[in-house]
Amino acid sequence: LYSGYSKQIYKGRQQQLIAAVETAWGIIDHYSKSDLPTKEAQSAAKAAIEKLRFEGNTYFWINDTDPKMIMHPIKPALNGQNLSASKDPDGKRLFVDMVNVAKNKGAGFVNYQWPKPGKEKPQPKSSYVKLYPGWNWIIDSGMYIDDLNEETSHILYSILATLIIILILSGIVFFLLSRGISRSMHKTVTMIDEMEVGRLGRRLNMQQSDEIGHMAKTMDRFA
Repeated sequence: LYSGYSKQIYKGRQQQLIAAVETAWGIIDHYSKSDLPTKEAQSAAKAAIEKLRFEGNTYFWINDTDPKMIMHPIKPALNGQNLSASKDPDGKRLFVDMVNVAKNKGAGFVNYQWPKPGKEKPQPKSSYVKLYPGWNWIIDSGMYIDDLNEETSHILYSILATLIIILILSGIVFFLLSRGISRSMHKTVTMIDEMEVGRLGRRLNMQQSDEIGHMAKTMDRFA
């Protein structure tokens, strides 16, 4: 159950990420086709995307195919730097991989590790990258895998808690019904015992409309 639901959450977030990057890509395309000079158009596109967010604080960044960082809203110190030698803790040249995916496929996902606010060590991350050929820019955005795991766990725990509550309530209802049936049957057996020795004054007087109530009324009439 957990594995299947986790995959559905992951696929859903991938689709959200693709849609978000397509939106940012559209901004670049808009400014590229405007009447502004290329440098002004690029500056305007960078400024717009730098402030763009979705799903809370999920951001976008832009690097080119060298790869050189064009704009990173969280780590501006990277802007202008060549990233070809940049590696994650596993030794993966993540930005080179992003360029390769963008050049070979036009767009796609790259998995790697990246620093995360509030965490001491870099965390697994999956980013969607898409090439804008006219400017040789690659627009990127990513999601942390542990966020997906926490989301999946939270939902599953909520479902489990709901099921436990339902089971407890069902148990209480079953107990009350069983006790009611047991008491009715006990009264009936007691009446039969008294009738056996000739005491016919007892009446069950049950007002139930179910089978037990019907049996009780029959017993009263018989007595």
